[in-house]
Amino acid sequence: MTLESASTAFRSLGLNSGDIVELHGSLKAIGLVSGGPNTICDALLKVLSHEGTLIMSAQYSTNSDPAHWEHPPVDIEAFKAIRESHPPYTGKSTYLAWMGSLAQTLQLKDLTEFSDHPSMAVMAYGKQSKWVTMDAPLTPAFGLDSPLHKAIQLKAKALLIGVDYDRLTGMHVAEALSKKRPYTIESATVVHNGRNKRIKFLDYDYDSDVFKVIGTEFEKTHQVPTIKLGNATCKLIDLSTLHEFTLTYFKEHL
Repeated sequence: MTLESASTAFRSLGLNSGDIVELHGSLKAIGLVSGGPNTICDALLKVLSHEGTLIMSAQYSTNSDPAHWEHPPVDIEAFKAIRESHPPYTGKSTYLAWMGSLAQTLQLKDLTEFSDHPSMAVMAYGKQSKWVTMDAPLTPAFGLDSPLHKAIQLKAKALLIGVDYDRLTGMHVAEALSKKRPYTIESATVVHNGRNKRIKFLDYDYDSDVFKVIGTEFEKTHQVPTIKLGNATCKLIDLSTLHEFTLTYFKEHL
């Protein structure tokens, strides 16, 4: 893949200037890309133009309560030390260990904006980036007026490159609004009055495992444009339509 061939592929999929896109992707799934993750991000930004907006998750997953960690779990004896020592989320300078090279590339661009949630942040680049990321609620992280709820309001599209629906963070908005999940006690480090402070808060116990099933059901009744981007299956999904479908699924099946 090159910048030009990737741009052509994105246009053939249905992306246009001015679109708002939530991206989730695997560079490895594509295969050989001349220029690496920068090429894919730049191709997308070229197609969206200055009128569009590119959105990606910027989750700082370790800034959470260690009692909930599973990959890997930690001994209970370490909980206190982790809670007391974990650094806060700082946007551009925080290492996003689990987000992948495409997210890490967008993170480093000069004009990328960040929401300030301590563990479930979102970053955006483009015309709507400041509005999408500003005034993000602490809890629910994916509830009303959260960055991804705003993306749905803006009629955003979701772009999956070599990944499945279980990676589509925007589906958590329907999960939160359905109120079908139990609450859990979370904790995270934040900056308060210039000093690090550990806070506790309630949020839903989010679980994306069911998203693959929902995606399969969604595609039975909704058209989802699909192409190959190198070796990766690439899908473009109307996020607001998927949101309504997911919300109905949660209310009827959970």
